[in-house]
Amino acid sequence: MLFFLAKKLGRPFVDKILKGKVMKLDNGIEKHGFMIMLLMRLSFVFAYDPLSYAAGLTSMKYRDFILGTIIGIIPEMLCYSFMGKILKEVFP
Repeated sequence: MLFFLAKKLGRPFVDKILKGKVMKLDNGIEKHGFMIMLLMRLSFVFAYDPLSYAAGLTSMKYRDFILGTIIGIIPEMLCYSFMGKILKEVFP
């Protein structure tokens, strides 16, 4: 949802302000969007919502955003599930 919001409302506004100064970066993101999103989601440093907004401001394809997000959060989900299982055993 945040990706679409930034894509529809934020991108035209940011383009006016930056006047094409980040086109080279944007082309790289369009070309390697899946890998960039995957690595960002694997990193615990980046918060989900700001990252979704930022991705929406670029020319990243929706498919790359979704696939990178789904695959990137799998290790985190497994970790949380394992921790929950352990806590359930510790605190019955």
